[in-house]
Order: sequence, then C-alpha cells, then structure tokens
Amino acid sequence: MDLFLPKLAHPIDYSEHLFQQVKENYRIEPKYDGIRLIAISDDSGVHFYTRSQRDITAKLLYLKEEMLLLPVNTMLDGELILKTDSKREELGNIQKIIGSSPERANRIIDEIGKPIYQVFDVLWYDGQAVHKLSLADRINFFFEFDGLADHIKYVKRLQEADITKAFQQILSENGEGIVVKDLRKSYSESFWLRKKGVNTIDLTVTGFYPAGGRYSGKEMVGSLKGCLYDDHTKTLSKVANIYGMSDDERRYFYQVFTKNPEVQIICECKYSHRFPSGGFRFCSFLRIREDK
Repeated sequence: MDLFLPKLAHPIDYSEHLFQQVKENYRIEPKYDGIRLIAISDDSGVHFYTRSQRDITAKLLYLKEEMLLLPVNTMLDGELILKTDSKREELGNIQKIIGSSPERANRIIDEIGKPIYQVFDVLWYDGQAVHKLSLADRINFFFEFDGLADHIKYVKRLQEADITKAFQQILSENGEGIVVKDLRKSYSESFWLRKKGVNTIDLTVTGFYPAGGRYSGKEMVGSLKGCLYDDHTKTLSKVANIYGMSDDERRYFYQVFTKNPEVQIICECKYSHRFPSGGFRFCSFLRIREDK
C-alpha cells in the first residue's frame, strides 16, 4: 500500500450555491478541531502519519493497540481530536502530544485522557483498494470497524441537509465547522469543501516573534504577540500568536517594535474560535485600530 497524502478541504464560502439543487449527491459532516492523521496497519505493523508524513506512532501507543484490532492492510484517514460530550477541548493539548518526545507524549495522554481518532475516510480495508470506490461505497466500510475500538470512531453525517443550518448546528455544539463531500467521487477525485466559524477581536500587540522559513534573516516579524486587556485586573495576558500579515505589514511591525520595544498597538484580528483556556485559534491580522 502506498502512503496517501490526505485530501485537503477548500473553503466553502463562495460555493454554497453549488449544493442547493443537488443535495442528494452530497454528504455534510461535522468538523472538530484536531490533528490530521493517516493510520496504516500492514505487515510491518501499525503506523500513524501526520499531514507532513511524520511518523508519530510511538506517541500514540494506546491507539496503536486499538488499530491492531482492525484487519491487516487497512489505511484510514481522519483527525485526532479531544472531544467530550460534544464539547471542544483545547487543541493545544493535542499539539503538546504531537510536539513532545514519545515518553512525554504518553505521559500527557495519561494526564488529560486519550484523544479520539475520528475516521472520515477509508482508503484500504483488509487488502481491498477502497480508495478507488465512490464515497457512497467507501462509507459502507465504516461499519466494518464500528465498535471494535474505544477510541477509533467514524464520523457520522449530519441529518440536516441545509448547509447554513448544519453549520449553525455544529457551532452551537462547539464544533469547528462542517465539511461537504461529493458522494459520487473516489478518494483521488474528491473535492471537499469546508466552512468554519470566524469571529473578530481587538487585541493589544506587545511585541513579535522572529520570522522563519522564507522570511528568515529578513527584517520582518514572524508573528505578533496578541494580548487581551482585563478591565478588572488592569493587566494584559497573552492569548494568541497573530499571523496573516502582508510582507509590508511584517516590515512595518518589525521597524516599530525594534525602535520601541515598549510600544503597544491595538489591532483587530479574526479567529475561528476561543479555547476554554482563553486563547484564540487561527488568529489573523486585519487592521490597526487607530481609533483605540
């Protein structure tokens, strides 16, 4: 079995009209915040790969044992999530697991509980090349492993067929959004569409983190330190790393904070949701609030 790169979903904001007349050919699924994983069970054993093809099997020993309950030569695509009674938990805990050494990762799991591997596609099952089938046929294989493991669950479609209503339903249940899939497509042909909730917040920027990657060594910021002001305590607390700036904006903030590290700037930012701990997920710069 060849390792598949996970299919990525495209924003749905400008595509809703596509589904108004062909709803019977589409499946709407809830989306929860987590880390994308490809799970493989073959003759060499069980392996879990991230979207960048990093093998993190040693960090998920409990899940490795459960994956052994499935037939050999099986490949699944899904999301590693922390989900309790339909309430979203902090993605930061998942990131701590993925970013830690295997020993520390398994200690964190013992402390916070075992994340769920929520499966939303089957690529191979018991040696059968399921990825060549339509999604409508691939879904039938979900039931093959239903109930086999405590922490490997398949995602169930939403009964609500209207995209807008389905989206509001998931947000009310603390989900991240929805994914819309064409039931007629094979895995390689799939064109998945996603819709996430986005909100805005004014944050006080108190500094920056150095740029990396293609910006490394340049007089640009990598991200901004976004803080929230507490009226009661009269203090600022760090709640987000702010991204989404243009090159000119990266240069501007670098110059401002390099010349005066004590300066504070109020910025309007957009974000997908707020963690229970108070932090903001997917925080992007929109504009400087000159009026504040």
